[in-house]
Amino acid sequence: MSNRILRLLSISAAIFLAVISVAVTRSVLATPALRPAAQGNAYVEVCTWLDCKTGAVSYSQDDANNIVPYSVNTNTNSCQIDLENAGLRGTFYYNGGSSPDWLTTLSDAGHEVGSHLVNHDLNCAMPPACAPTCTLETLLQIPYTITDVNSFRQGQIDPNVAAIESRTGKPVVSMAYACGNADPGRMAAAQSYFAGVRSYYEPLPWGSNLTWIYDVNTPTPDEFMLLNADWYFHQALVDSAVNENGWDIITVHDYCEGINALKNISHTTWIAPVGEVLKYIRVRNATQITNYARSGTSISFDAVHNLPVFQRQQLDGTPLLPIVYDNPVTLRARVPMTANILSVQANGVGITYTVGVVSGTNYVWFNTPLTTSQHIEIEGDAPLAVRVVHLSATPSAADATPALLVASGASVCLLIMWTQRQRRRRGRQRG
Repeated sequence: MSNRILRLLSISAAIFLAVISVAVTRSVLATPALRPAAQGNAYVEVCTWLDCKTGAVSYSQDDANNIVPYSVNTNTNSCQIDLENAGLRGTFYYNGGSSPDWLTTLSDAGHEVGSHLVNHDLNCAMPPACAPTCTLETLLQIPYTITDVNSFRQGQIDPNVAAIESRTGKPVVSMAYACGNADPGRMAAAQSYFAGVRSYYEPLPWGSNLTWIYDVNTPTPDEFMLLNADWYFHQALVDSAVNENGWDIITVHDYCEGINALKNISHTTWIAPVGEVLKYIRVRNATQITNYARSGTSISFDAVHNLPVFQRQQLDGTPLLPIVYDNPVTLRARVPMTANILSVQANGVGITYTVGVVSGTNYVWFNTPLTTSQHIEIEGDAPLAVRVVHLSATPSAADATPALLVASGASVCLLIMWTQRQRRRRGRQRG
């Protein structure tokens, strides 16, 4: 064999090895590193927010005198119409013990009506004992008695929640402390009624000066009975919620700033009432994925949450409306780039789905309630097994093709080494 032939063979082999190496590398990079099928929930997850959007924002307005609908009072400060014109829905916190007809107007339009206690000014006049220098740690250390808890329930919460529910026919899911004034006794009282309670940063003399409250909430808040919130509309906090995939709760009173800004980001950020976001978080964190299986062009698994119905009652035993966690959450499953998804079914019924690439990984995602177990079936037009390249001496059957590619690359390496050895041998013979 001449030097020229050996040289050409060496170059060809090197090119072939480079092609094979690129093919294997691209396979590794394009395919997420998944755990074995026995741990199938590694392939499926609940998105942090509905529709897999980035960040969540809730728009809330406080005080009965501010939230009266325009249809009742044309001089109102209510943000109802502005929100609806933007295609959004918000939370309106009502204080008082009566049941005005207009609560139904807000509720029927898709807004949340939340609790803001019976006597707004009384709560504003009662800052926590650590004010005005509270930290979260010192606040949570304030002692309280069962008498404190029962007094707050009976005097401030029970009449207000009963009044709202008797008019709207819907459970009151969230509350807001008037002037942001809260302490462990009030928090203990609130947890008997609500999925979460919004606080508020306001300096003395009207507020409790809880400076850390002015922040976004993490995807799972540290204190559900003391949620962080903006005290106005600040774009910086909205941006933080988006950038950190967190949750910003905007608080307004007699103004409606920022609604158009929220409309502009609503295609990528989830804008929803406080109660809806709270229920989503609760269900998301309680979801169980089991029985994951792949077979040919199909993926199947079961999903359900383990939350009981939140049965609530007034201090005297009078029942309130139960909070049922029947809201949908967004599930997403990993699928290969090579397959087109043909259908997604939940318990045999077709549901709407979306396919997209997130950080280089292909997903199909869809919304479903998980109050009862949902058997999910995803059907594609090609095998839905997402393969992972294992550079091991004894690859599994599922990894046979990538392993063959690696083996072929090793053979080319041996061929190059053989040609180089032949070249050196011929050189010695000539010398």
